[in-house]
Amino acid sequence: MFKYIMIVVAGITLASCNAIYENGTCLPLDEPREVNFVLAIDTPQATRAEWGATEPTDEIGTTFENRILPESLRVSVYTADNNYLGDIVDLIYWPITDDGTRYQFQGRLPQSVTENLENTSTYKFMVFANSAEGSNATLQYSFNELDMNNGAIPMWGVKQVDLSGLLNGRSQSIGVISLLRAAAKVEVILDSALADCEIDNVTINYHNRVGYVLPTGWDVVEDTKAIDRDGGFRGFRSLHSTPHSLTEVEAGKKFVIYLPEYDNQLFADYEAKLSVDVTYNGSALSFPDALQFKKYVDGRPTGSVDNIGRNTIYRFRITKVATGALVLNYEVADWERSDEWEWVQHFYYPNYHNPVLPDTATRDGDSSNDVYPDQPTMKYTSPNAVGDIVSEDGAFSCWFQMVGPIDQNWLPTLRNSLNCEIRVYKEIDAMTRELVYTTEESETDASLKDGSRLVAYAGWYNIKVIPTDPSYTGIVRFGITYTQDWMGAGSRYLLINGEVDHIIWPNSGSEPRIIDIQQVTN
Repeated sequence: MFKYIMIVVAGITLASCNAIYENGTCLPLDEPREVNFVLAIDTPQATRAEWGATEPTDEIGTTFENRILPESLRVSVYTADNNYLGDIVDLIYWPITDDGTRYQFQGRLPQSVTENLENTSTYKFMVFANSAEGSNATLQYSFNELDMNNGAIPMWGVKQVDLSGLLNGRSQSIGVISLLRAAAKVEVILDSALADCEIDNVTINYHNRVGYVLPTGWDVVEDTKAIDRDGGFRGFRSLHSTPHSLTEVEAGKKFVIYLPEYDNQLFADYEAKLSVDVTYNGSALSFPDALQFKKYVDGRPTGSVDNIGRNTIYRFRITKVATGALVLNYEVADWERSDEWEWVQHFYYPNYHNPVLPDTATRDGDSSNDVYPDQPTMKYTSPNAVGDIVSEDGAFSCWFQMVGPIDQNWLPTLRNSLNCEIRVYKEIDAMTRELVYTTEESETDASLKDGSRLVAYAGWYNIKVIPTDPSYTGIVRFGITYTQDWMGAGSRYLLINGEVDHIIWPNSGSEPRIIDIQQVTN
């Protein structure tokens, strides 16, 4: 039923160099490690006994309800006792399905985590989606952010993980991190069997202007799924006492509102109720405070009132218009996620040559003349003299072109290796190439190190991936990323090196946006 977002988080760990790996050699201490996991919007555990005769049902969400804004997604790392260590930075992401409903991510772990991994291997990963900057217990959001056209529902999730697997391996899977929406959904629906009736307007008398992103229990659970509806309730007292209209989503038949959590039980004098205006048999009728968050018997409210809790749907279905009252069914539903995410991307897709071309390519627009090697390879070549920088002989080399948007940056990246350098040359003319980017540690020109000179223009760039370790014989994963100003925090979108459903370069891995380069021996 569910689709997921795959996240890959890469970081440098100070693993012990006594570890022996699959290939029989010890990985360098600065070799990157990867952690991968998936995100899924989940439902809290139900306290069904309190919901009365109408059993709750699982309901999938709409596009708005599953919207994730990439500029507002953060993955934070905590100690097991909830000390904040930092956020995942340099986030790279790219789609892994043709319809763009599943995305994979890569980022860098905070140095405070990697420096202490040998001493402490247990950490909490917390995910904050669609919320303001900050990673603390009092992080809040406003009712105005729950706008269906321009907003998104804040979400949160946690999972505690033992990362000791990174001491003797390059990567570790930590499974699924479940997300909970921090808001509730209230629906008022006209039953399809009720003829000659239309809903004209629905208002709610009281609601909170502000809500907490984190639920109660955020600091004691090791997994989001351990939080139940009642135990996770965390209402923020910020009363809005002016009636607020629900949004009409189906003309005359369905009205909806998304709300921060609200404590109906503690503040009984300000119990949230819904007023409904209908047209029935041609007559305009008003029913003030007619819908209550209570168990309904024979269509009438009775018993204690429910709080309005996060990640829950409260549905009022009007089944009959009686003398002076509405008769209805009341359901409390687990709010699951839909089969599809809507990952909102607010940037102009770049105009680039896809895929990158081998050195032997003509670059004349006729790809039928381009010959690709049997496999992308590179080999280490000793410098010509002592003190020289590493030789480019034997490097993996390719051509890349991005012509727009104007002045937007791009950047080559290596996903899994520090055993290489990257250099990029800008082709000025057929006889002249200018060095515009390098990862060489001894380089002192900041403009050659920060990627600021890698901008879209009508010419070509030559990219070289150069081995620096003669003993390394593994795979180096190479890609190209694109950044726009809004993305922030070093976020980069990995988009180049393949075509829609296959890789042009033969024997270059299984991910179209990554070229697997094999380092071979001399």
